[in-house]
Amino acid sequence: EDIQVRLALSLHCATEEERTALLPANKRYGGLHELMTTIKEYIRVKRQRVTFEWALIEGENDSPEVARTLGRLLKTYDIRSDMSHVNLIPLNPTGGYGGGPSGRKNVAKFVDVLEREFGISATPRMRRGIDIDAGCGQLTAANEKKKEKEAAAAVAELSKFAEPAGLPMVGVYEDDESDDYNDSSDETEPDFKESSNEPDLRHGSVVQFSIDDLAVDLDDEDGADDFIDPTYDDDFEIAEAERLIALIKGVSLQPVQTDVAPVDS
Repeated sequence: EDIQVRLALSLHCATEEERTALLPANKRYGGLHELMTTIKEYIRVKRQRVTFEWALIEGENDSPEVARTLGRLLKTYDIRSDMSHVNLIPLNPTGGYGGGPSGRKNVAKFVDVLEREFGISATPRMRRGIDIDAGCGQLTAANEKKKEKEAAAAVAELSKFAEPAGLPMVGVYEDDESDDYNDSSDETEPDFKESSNEPDLRHGSVVQFSIDDLAVDLDDEDGADDFIDPTYDDDFEIAEAERLIALIKGVSLQPVQTDVAPVDS
């Protein structure tokens, strides 16, 4: 199309393996061969110079040998030196990547190899806006860091309401009629309704809980006479309540003989 638009390509690596590791999209869109073939065709049709962006990462892609690999790559695909230019930008500091920017000496050597050995013009670019996280790649990293801080603060706030460790564990089963299960005409175990909000409690289920400060202490002799609850209407049920509380407290009780025989659930 007859549209005058300059093209700048984020290259950063000159081998298939290294570029795919750094930019996964490289493999997804056909790799370096597809890319460089298209660039060659672009230059032929548009007759415009292409700029290759190269983020210099110390110890990764900033050596003279890497510069030679880049020069050979452009030469292999017959990309004319006078129709290509390399922008060298030392990596901006971000929280999401462990690499660091190249030093001035490595940058100068990289430029020297491209210009002297391959006749490719290269310009080191000054990093701008990094003090306010406005450099290339920094905004996303800053947002991710902000989200991590907010998530950590939320966890810390929720931990204030967490129950202390070491709470007793006990099996709970309540044998009364309720709407939690459907009536069944046979003798099999009733089918419990599934709920995404409520746990599936069945006979012998283990749950975690704490004892409320307002709970009645059956071992309190002073308040024993005042304890009236229609739930405990005979000696057997009172003894069973005491047994459960003792179980929670880790105290063993001797079996209590009562005149009421237990009823099978």
